[in-house]
Amino acid sequence: MGGLFFKERVLRLPLPGWARVTIGERSLRILITVLVSLFLVTLALALFLQLAQSRMTHLAEQNRQTLLYATAAAQHIKQAARTQLQSGYTPKPFTQEDLDAALLPEAQREGRIFAYVNAGGVITVSSKSDGTIAGQTIGDVLSNRFVTEININDTEMARIQLATGEEAYVGMSDLAPLPGSLLVIQKRADVMRAWKDSVMQVSVLFAVTFLVLMMLGGAFHWQAAKASEADRTLTVATERLDKALNRGHCGLWDWDISRGRIFWSKSMYDILGLEETGEFLNFGDVADRIHPEDAQLEEVVEALLTGQKSVFDHEFRMRHVDGNWVWLRARAELSHAPEEESPHLVGIVIDITAQKLADRLNQEAELRLKDAIENISEAFVLWDADNHLVLCNTK
Repeated sequence: MGGLFFKERVLRLPLPGWARVTIGERSLRILITVLVSLFLVTLALALFLQLAQSRMTHLAEQNRQTLLYATAAAQHIKQAARTQLQSGYTPKPFTQEDLDAALLPEAQREGRIFAYVNAGGVITVSSKSDGTIAGQTIGDVLSNRFVTEININDTEMARIQLATGEEAYVGMSDLAPLPGSLLVIQKRADVMRAWKDSVMQVSVLFAVTFLVLMMLGGAFHWQAAKASEADRTLTVATERLDKALNRGHCGLWDWDISRGRIFWSKSMYDILGLEETGEFLNFGDVADRIHPEDAQLEEVVEALLTGQKSVFDHEFRMRHVDGNWVWLRARAELSHAPEEESPHLVGIVIDITAQKLADRLNQEAELRLKDAIENISEAFVLWDADNHLVLCNTK
């Protein structure tokens, strides 16, 4: 743990332009830990607020649905009674079959209890979900406080305490012309059961998220130490390679032929006087800098791919940033990566501008020497140590 949190390493972010950000790895670990903790706290607060909001929404929705079921049942019962009166019949006593026929199929779900209360305040019929209250008075079920807390045909469910001590939401609807009322009861525990199930699911999800983030944070701290060591080793090796390439006026190429992009080492930018724009260049950008009189690279590569050539050894000129032409010699071969189908052309490019200049100077000096010898009035003959004729004029 001491090595993870107190061993100083540096992470450099190569941003474009003048900006260069250097972050200590210890600071980065602390920042990651703070951000993960802040995320978890924010997530927990957001979930708490969402659950609180969903609790109120769930209560309102449950009460609204219960009232809709009760209203629909009451309208069905009243319509049946009116039909009997219009037909000249006296409405028959309310039965269990009448209540079952008036209730929608989903009405008794989630613990809803429907009951018929006669004019004397006795529950004569109750739904199948709770038949134990049939025969009891409404005061025995709801306690005597229902008289002041429940309004007939109210648009909202009343929250009261049952005679058993349980909290419930209760509503009553008038059934005129029948001498009675329709009572609907839904215990608070039944109302909140679905919401508690959702709370349990969200809590499990949050716990899993918490554990996963903690494991990821721990894995990051553990892996960061190894990655830092590997990055430092890679940085040292890269710096040494760049120094060797710069000293030898060489550049490293890796040409992805199928994708048309070329990797250049930093020394290649130095040879052409360019600023680094990234690790990869488009082939079109490279081709635009090649001298138009030289053989184009795509032609040489095509010959290599078709088997017309076995070796890629090509001399060409590329335009320097100041407008001069730099002579380069590229030597490369096709390389097939295990995970890629198309080949890469990997090799080295050497700056031979000085050599070309020296060759041209030698050719000019040789031409001047030949012209001088030719213009001599006497015969001129030059032999080497082995008595071989090296040079002579026409005379």
